[in-house]
Amino acid sequence: MTGFLRGVEYFNEEGDGLDVTVLGWDGTEGSFTEDFEDKAKGQQVAEQMIQQGADVIFPVAGPAGLGGLQAAQDAQDANVQAIWVDTDGCESTEYCDVLLTSVTKGLDVSVTAAIEASLNEEFSNELYVGTLENGGVGLGQYGESVDADLEAKIEELKQMIIDGDIEVG
Repeated sequence: MTGFLRGVEYFNEEGDGLDVTVLGWDGTEGSFTEDFEDKAKGQQVAEQMIQQGADVIFPVAGPAGLGGLQAAQDAQDANVQAIWVDTDGCESTEYCDVLLTSVTKGLDVSVTAAIEASLNEEFSNELYVGTLENGGVGLGQYGESVDADLEAKIEELKQMIIDGDIEVG
């Protein structure tokens, strides 16, 4: 959520004079379902955001987040799109038609790192932090509205994050 917020802040500073507003998360407080499983609650929260003018929904609520994707799909007349979380939503949900992309966790990368460290007798219980650089986080496939120019810009920004030129927190 904070990475998304910081990305919008960066866009507003560096963008083409557009001013994007994030609804539902200000860095400390946000809109939550208080129920990780309830798809209807997730849909209700997303519908409220769409009524406030949201055109991109980024539900980070597991199964409840599927309700956010459903709200985006139901609001196609308003051209609402979404970003999924944890896995590639085009592979793990039925909502690929509304997805810009997905923010993915490279669980395979962290598990492999733990196994390798254990085999090399170097395992510790220190916190593993997934980053773009180590493949612990990334983006899924892009939706139809992400053209080649935008994809190239995203790749440039990813490299700037890896190089430390852009701090995401």
